[in-house]
Order: sequence, then C-alpha cells, then structure tokens
Amino acid sequence: EQHSMTQKEILDRVQYHCDLRGLSKWTTQGYYGDAKRFQEFYGKPADELGIAHVQGYLHHQFKVKNRTSGTVNRINSGLRFLYNVALNQPLNLHEIPCLRNRRSFPDLLTREEILALIGACDNLRDKAMFMTAYGAGLRAGEIVRLRISDIDSVNMQIFIRNGKGGKDRFALLS
Repeated sequence: EQHSMTQKEILDRVQYHCDLRGLSKWTTQGYYGDAKRFQEFYGKPADELGIAHVQGYLHHQFKVKNRTSGTVNRINSGLRFLYNVALNQPLNLHEIPCLRNRRSFPDLLTREEILALIGACDNLRDKAMFMTAYGAGLRAGEIVRLRISDIDSVNMQIFIRNGKGGKDRFALLS
C-alpha cells in the first residue's frame, strides 16, 4: 500500500507539472487553485479521493454554488489535470462529462454608455487607450503590452503580441 501524500505535496506536484509543460501563469493559478479548493472541500489529500468525490464536487459547484457551465468546465479541466497528470491516476472521462455550454451573447453597451465611459476619461492618453481597446476588442493584458510601434496607421491595424494562449495576432485599428 502506497502512503498518502499531504495536500501540500499534491499542490507542489500540480505546480511542478504546470511548470514542466510551460503552462501560462493564469492556467497554472487556475489548476493550482482548483486542486487546493477540491482538497479543502473534503479535508483530505486528492490521492485519498476518487471519481465519486470529483463528481460530487462538480455537482456542488453547479447546483449549490450556482457556478456557470463555463466555470464548472474550467474546474473540471483543473481536476482532470490533477488526477491524469500530477497524480498519474487517470480518470474515466465518461464519468465526469463537461456540462453543455449555454452561451448567451454578452450585453453590448449602448452608444450613449460608450460615450459616457469615454467622457469619464480625464486625459487624452486614457481616452485614446480606451477608444483603441474598445474599437479593436482588446483584452486588458493586451492593452497593457501595447506599444506605439505595434500600431500601423497606414494599414489600419494593430499588432497584438502575446495575446490569449501566448499567440500573436492582428486587430483592426478603427
């Protein structure tokens, strides 16, 4: 019989395997947090828990905590990583299916709301930053990394470096 690891040792393994795969800071924080909260929920190390515990935890997140299907599926990914990779105890994926994602279209701001937000900027730099971000549909991290040299006003495009998933892309300059 193999001895059980501590919750901390298991979290260290999650961190190690995330580092080994070069996963992004955000993915690593997500997987680490999922493993931590899962173990805290049952008060036991994950290697003493099994598929029924994973199912129960995911059900609790969806039905009791009212998490969205997208959030529950992200937690599901974190727990699959915990067992399949960090603990090398593959789970039967048919027993922990992903929830159907009922994606509703996000509420768009009205023209008046956008103008009010732009008007709330008290200097030209912030106003230009906000208008560029909104016009090109940039994420917060993409705005932060934006350099003047990334803006090509001749071809009306913006070079986005290291966007989501570490990918570079072009966005339209409105």
